[in-house]
Amino acid sequence: MAVITLVAHRAARGTIRLMASQSATIADPLVALLTVEGALVTVLGGVLAAVPGLTDADRVTLAAMQCEDEAHWHLLAALGAQMPFDVFTLPEPMAADRGSALLGMSVLKEIALGAQMAYNRTLVQGADPRLAETLFAMGAIEGGHHAALRAALGEAPVVARAFLPWRFSDAAQAIDALTAIGVVGGVGTELRYPGPLARVCRGVSGLVPETTEDAAAWGG
Repeated sequence: MAVITLVAHRAARGTIRLMASQSATIADPLVALLTVEGALVTVLGGVLAAVPGLTDADRVTLAAMQCEDEAHWHLLAALGAQMPFDVFTLPEPMAADRGSALLGMSVLKEIALGAQMAYNRTLVQGADPRLAETLFAMGAIEGGHHAALRAALGEAPVVARAFLPWRFSDAAQAIDALTAIGVVGGVGTELRYPGPLARVCRGVSGLVPETTEDAAAWGG
């Protein structure tokens, strides 16, 4: 299994930052997925709080995304995963304007989808069908978020692929991707999970997963 190596160090102002290193490891893909969802929730909060030029429609869409991503985070945390750090960065370029923020969130969604795709392969190999179903359900929502962001950016067609592109051989590689785009240890506004704003879940339902095992318990 590929492993992402990270080490935490304390910056002068007392916050925890992450830098690439060859020491401590993140080998558990659930930890990687939890951390990616934590980044999504936190950075979305930063975008909603600070980025100029967002439309009312943008705010409704991004708030719903944040609510749904937090539900994903809680599901993964309930499975026993713990984030190795809880401070993320809203990169300076991403905070500049509406287009930059939406494009940055689109890239974050691509990272989340790639991590979930990689972990699904692991689950199939390990025969964990309930979690595989749950991750498929999470990925479907992340894909919807990605399409909504492309629509907000004026991209056409909104869904431009028949199949999700391959990104990672291991879900933990998503942490490297977060570092590469400046969301982990980058230059910008540091934000501690879950970000500066309360989640707004107006109009959002289905905040817990529904799998075959759940349907059987309900008599479905």
